[in-house]
Amino acid sequence: MGMTLAPDIGMGLDFGAFHREQRPRLVRAVAASIGDLDRAAEAVDEALARAWVRWDHVSSLDAPGGWVFRVAVNHARSRWRRLGRELLRPVMELSSGSTPGPELPDSLLRDAVLGLPEHQRDVVVVRLILDYDTATAANLLGVPEGTVTSRLSRAIIRLRSKMETQS
Repeated sequence: MGMTLAPDIGMGLDFGAFHREQRPRLVRAVAASIGDLDRAAEAVDEALARAWVRWDHVSSLDAPGGWVFRVAVNHARSRWRRLGRELLRPVMELSSGSTPGPELPDSLLRDAVLGLPEHQRDVVVVRLILDYDTATAANLLGVPEGTVTSRLSRAIIRLRSKMETQS
């Protein structure tokens, strides 16, 4: 999971440039969190529409991409709860025509991440895939920094255990 992503951008950037540069990354991150690429794309588009309406505020945040991620995940999960559908389906790879960006983890690791409890999966996505620091992750997830640290630690232990039994 040692991927490095471009830093979150927003301040001083027009919405069109933010959208072009961040949408592929956000879709992959939301897909990793919720387990469905098509629904992730739909949720990110909804969140980006909300960001556009509030761009003066969102672009001034420390992590506007994080704001879009949180709104997209919340939107996807609340919608799916209402529909009573299964949240975790295998994440499909992005089509070859997509904008280049970090690759999703391989299928074994992806399945292991999707098997984590939701709160641990969110921390893994925000800290390791989106590459936010602990303070930013805590702010985005609405939990104390210590909670982010402990959830990430527990998630890594579970992932290691799962990966060792699969190999």
